[in-house]
Amino acid sequence: MPRRKRTRKECERFLIREFMMLLGYRIVRMESSESPDCFLTISKGVNRSRIGVELTEYHVDAPPGSASAGRAVSAFSELVQASLVRRISHRPCLQTTWANFSLSRAKAAALAKDDGDRNRLARSIARELVAVALEHPLGPGEQWSASRREFRKDHSMLADWVGHVRFHRPQGDFQANPYLNWCCHEAVAANVGPVEQHLVEAIAGKQRKASGYRWRNAAERWLVVAASGATPYNCIGPWTGDVEGALASAVLACADSGFDRIFVWERVSGWYRQLKPQGPVVHLGQQHR
Repeated sequence: MPRRKRTRKECERFLIREFMMLLGYRIVRMESSESPDCFLTISKGVNRSRIGVELTEYHVDAPPGSASAGRAVSAFSELVQASLVRRISHRPCLQTTWANFSLSRAKAAALAKDDGDRNRLARSIARELVAVALEHPLGPGEQWSASRREFRKDHSMLADWVGHVRFHRPQGDFQANPYLNWCCHEAVAANVGPVEQHLVEAIAGKQRKASGYRWRNAAERWLVVAASGATPYNCIGPWTGDVEGALASAVLACADSGFDRIFVWERVSGWYRQLKPQGPVVHLGQQHR
């Protein structure tokens, strides 16, 4: 049976638990909520307190509250790849072939606003990709590529949805891994980095909403802006001068915030910084060696 996809609330709880563990806290009790996302009873040493936590995910291509076209494209790309793996796993002739393809962003971006049958659409694209590969068998060292305008009429899904595809069979022996060898560009790559406006809006927007939350006598109110790495579009990247500069503006947005503590957490690159009260960047790889 296919693995059940986590709900939004389950993803929030998972991220909050992981972040609290990184901070060195033990969660004694977690109470689900909507506004804020949860209440935690936490302890560190002999100290115990009850806090309210609001978590918001960072998207490099969209401000908070807006649909992320990049994340929608990336999630859809993973559905295509999953269908490809099933089709390639019993075809040894394709397991020696590498394929790289990209989706038409103009078409795929509409997925952010459309909740149609994406699984059926992904299966159709995967089926036609495999059909094209079988029509063009490759010998060692050979390659074949095509753009959307070159696909035949009986590959209409590729003509609509795939911008470009390249098949390549390397020379020599290598370990076949269909999930790695057949790759959708949008599922694994994006322009990552700190977008100052998005960080500032994440804090300011949550502050506007938090004024109407029911905090139920929480000792502290926390906000965590998480670059979760769920897709390439949910990444800020390694700590650099550009990141430090972008966070400098975010610190100003924290000044009048009603949150007691505000964090920015880059989960994949492994760092976080507390913006309120201000603290230094903490590199988790160094911290947990």
